[in-house]
Amino acid sequence: MPQYLWAYTMPLYRFKSNHLGCHRSGFCYWCRNIRHEQKNAVTILKNAKTGIKTEAPLAGLHIKGVEATTNAHIRLENNANADYGNIFYDGNMKFINSGADDEYQWFNSTNVTTMSLNNNGNLNLLGKLSAPNIQMTTGASNGRVFQSDASGNGSWVNVNTLSTNNLYNSNGSLTSARTITE
Repeated sequence: MPQYLWAYTMPLYRFKSNHLGCHRSGFCYWCRNIRHEQKNAVTILKNAKTGIKTEAPLAGLHIKGVEATTNAHIRLENNANADYGNIFYDGNMKFINSGADDEYQWFNSTNVTTMSLNNNGNLNLLGKLSAPNIQMTTGASNGRVFQSDASGNGSWVNVNTLSTNNLYNSNGSLTSARTITE
């Protein structure tokens, strides 16, 4: 009985990117080329790792970009209209939406939007924002305080312009004597 070498990193199947008339050697009747370079378009290894445009996939699905554009890797398209989104990597992970009003949305397990980012850069959160350092630079200057309105919109203001009972003057002194009781 013949012995077969079975290695999980060996190809199980390869789809070649040649024309119907192309052969390993000889003349291609489709592209009129004497010898057509064949490359693997899709490789499926015995360990189930699948590669697109790579012969040695390193992950469950390994996609190598086909060109140096935003259409290089993954395109997800809506079947109802021409809207689409692309995911690609050019040294940075990038996500692009085609529609002018498109948002990036994150959902929880109950299909509730927990975070969205629109094309103007506005970020909406359903929970709380926790960070070691947050900067709100527009309108900021030394000695100003951050004030919010009833809708939660905030802005930097001078201390003496606060609409509540001021404790301090603009120079930092108390507006009047204060008594602390237990």
